[in-house]
Amino acid sequence: MIIIKANVTLKDVVRYTFYDFYTNIGRVIIQVLILIATVPWLYQELFTSYDPRINMFSWIGIIYMYMLIPIKLYLKARKIYKSTKEFHYPIQYEFDDKLIKITSSTHEHSHKWDILYKVTETKWWFSFYFNQLTTSFIPKAAFLNEEQIQESRSLIASKKGVKQSLFNK
Repeated sequence: MIIIKANVTLKDVVRYTFYDFYTNIGRVIIQVLILIATVPWLYQELFTSYDPRINMFSWIGIIYMYMLIPIKLYLKARKIYKSTKEFHYPIQYEFDDKLIKITSSTHEHSHKWDILYKVTETKWWFSFYFNQLTTSFIPKAAFLNEEQIQESRSLIASKKGVKQSLFNK
């Protein structure tokens, strides 16, 4: 059995929110299209005659992509952190061959491994998806040592019915 006690911080939630947003392929395509549409306008503004309409569209696209979206994501993450009471208390995760048990001062959940949609690992956490939208993540900083991380990877890798994206399988 693997037991992990985690304290989820605002920084963890912000990082997860940005990661989730910027790894969605649809959102990335939209941002690339905005950038592609903005470049000709910027080029025309900088190297040809001045047209106020072109200037306006260029700057709206740039401000939206590089200022408003990150600000909105940060505010969303902060709202999620403040409204999710379980983040303000330690959360304990227990894994064994049959169950994933998540316990905090506000609730307790037990899930069989076979109901998981997928498990992913990043540089900062493990994400357990119960469906395409519902996830629970464990910051890697909560693990006691690298050995516990490897043990968790091995346990997850042994679950054949769960989609996985892990480092060092």
